[in-house]
Amino acid sequence: MTCYKVHKTTPCESAKEQIPVARPRREDPREPDEDDERLSEEQLRRLAYSEVVRRYLKYPEIRRLVRRIDGSDDPEKTLDTTRTNDATFEEFVRALVLTTRED
Repeated sequence: MTCYKVHKTTPCESAKEQIPVARPRREDPREPDEDDERLSEEQLRRLAYSEVVRRYLKYPEIRRLVRRIDGSDDPEKTLDTTRTNDATFEEFVRALVLTTRED
């Protein structure tokens, strides 16, 4: 009976599912004069349709590394470290550069 009284005054609730909260996007640290370093629409289109890039993106580890770099407090440093420590990721970066290079 004691258990019943406790449940009557304080009903049991199932544990609520923990939903991970997305980190807010960091401010864009680029200076206005760095806009010339952004990819053009044509370069973005080439990336989107590149079979080589698509092949690399099929690897879950490549996608995980890209997310880690994107969410980093210092993405430039994280990118450099990742390129140094992961040969496949370095190949992926080289493929991106070749795909976006102006002829």
